[in-house]
Amino acid sequence: MQHETRARQTTTGILLAMGACLMVLQGQALGSEFTMDISGEWRFQLDPDDRGVKEAWYDQTLLDTIELPGSTDLGEKSHRPDEPVHGRLMRRHKYVGAAWYQREIVLPESWDGNNLELFLERCHWVSDVWINDAHVGSHDSLSVPHRFDVSGYLSPGTHTLTIRIDNTPRYGISEFASSITEHSQSNWNGIIGRMELRARPEVFVHRVRTTTVGSDLEFTVSIANSRDSTVPLSLEIQVAIHEGILSSTDSLVQAEPGITHHVYTMDAIPLWDEFEPYTADYVVSVMPTEGDDIRTHSYEGILGARHVSRDDAYILINGDRRFLRGTLEAALHPKTGHPPMDVDRWRALFDQVKTYGMNHVRFHAWCPPQAAFEAADEMGIYIQAEAPWWGRVEEEGADDRMDFLRREAQ
Repeated sequence: MQHETRARQTTTGILLAMGACLMVLQGQALGSEFTMDISGEWRFQLDPDDRGVKEAWYDQTLLDTIELPGSTDLGEKSHRPDEPVHGRLMRRHKYVGAAWYQREIVLPESWDGNNLELFLERCHWVSDVWINDAHVGSHDSLSVPHRFDVSGYLSPGTHTLTIRIDNTPRYGISEFASSITEHSQSNWNGIIGRMELRARPEVFVHRVRTTTVGSDLEFTVSIANSRDSTVPLSLEIQVAIHEGILSSTDSLVQAEPGITHHVYTMDAIPLWDEFEPYTADYVVSVMPTEGDDIRTHSYEGILGARHVSRDDAYILINGDRRFLRGTLEAALHPKTGHPPMDVDRWRALFDQVKTYGMNHVRFHAWCPPQAAFEAADEMGIYIQAEAPWWGRVEEEGADDRMDFLRREAQ
């Protein structure tokens, strides 16, 4: 399927900060770009002996099939455990090791010359990607989407996309961290959430970061230019609510090759808190000046401004004391063995939290998906997201582990 999309998503909800700071709920979105949904039936093969790379399975046709998004557990792709497990729920189809996923993709002629990205919302754990017989790269995040720049690997026509997922524990992460523990979501193997191939023009809005400066909003707009020369652009920012546009600005900018950053100040919006979770939509667009042939690209997001600080032992939100009345979310989702990826499920969960008079959810040793932050923004929930780690940092292997955790924090 191919279509133009202008999806919206937030990226932080409230990640609570202990200390004086001035922050906003950060918005990040796909923008107006061509998007191909690559979910559905994939060819599949388990690789318990880790022979696939050496034997070039990416250059062969895998024989089994599996549905993605999903996991080897949901696809029942391994044997049931021989012995029962005591003290926790038992996985019906436990598998640890490499698993291979493969399908064909057809790149349309209209995508020729675009920047192409493979977007996998949540992989568990390490992903390696091949286009035909070319290795594109590898990612190991447990917390954020795996993104691959595949611009130089695809041309109009049919190609074989192969993904190797390896959930073998690494970096000495404790078996009790909720990101991988068998006591909660389990150490599943697979890909869940959105799976997309995205096409963006040669010049596009790469990222938007928002913060507050005094009583104003500050937008830092990053523009990516894959051309060899500077491109003049018209850049427009609009901040709006349902009733209409709150503020807007436009200017001419020079987008040099690579990524350039452009800073704009706009009028403030009412502040967000748990009692009045005020948010606004924004759209950042780059458009060609007269005579240029680049395509307009828009980037949409949701923002909510709030001031986080402290007064001795008290947390202040917008200058007022707030007491965190919270619960633990340790990724306990036994029907799937992995967290939900849709906003409605998180709305239902947070609704239960609020029913008990609570305003705070701690995600123990894991970071929830985008949908959880979006629901928290809407409902006035403070999220405490954590790195996928539980233990002492000075234990053996700490250097590799700290490098991994730093990457996760970025």
